[in-house]
Amino acid sequence: RVDRRQRQMCIRDRNTLVRGGAPSRFGPQDCGSIWLWQEQGAFQGTVHFTDIESYDSNFAAMTFWSGDYSDVVISGMRVVGGPYVMEVNSASGTIPCDHVVVTGLTLPYGGIHSCASLIFKDEGGNSGWDMNHDHQHCN
Repeated sequence: RVDRRQRQMCIRDRNTLVRGGAPSRFGPQDCGSIWLWQEQGAFQGTVHFTDIESYDSNFAAMTFWSGDYSDVVISGMRVVGGPYVMEVNSASGTIPCDHVVVTGLTLPYGGIHSCASLIFKDEGGNSGWDMNHDHQHCN
């Protein structure tokens, strides 16, 4: 939902995503259940993700593609299964995360697939994933 008058974008509380994510139609990469892409410019306002549940994503719960994501806030996310929590490509900024709880990832890489400088800032209550990624998946 985008409210142009308040210049704020948000996803409503309590969204549940089951088996989301898929190969991208734009190239040889996969996408998360929620895909953020600033192709036409930066977001105008803050984007809030609150009380999101992602079950058994085909790739990642969230994908951040191209741009600065300092205007994104993640609070109260539950990720169950899937290879990754977050995928990051050509993205920068710092995203505060609180109460992001992860269980049952299918790959042992700590939860982040990243080739960029985007930082996930621990605001407390996070568990089951390593927010300090090491860019080990870049080619």
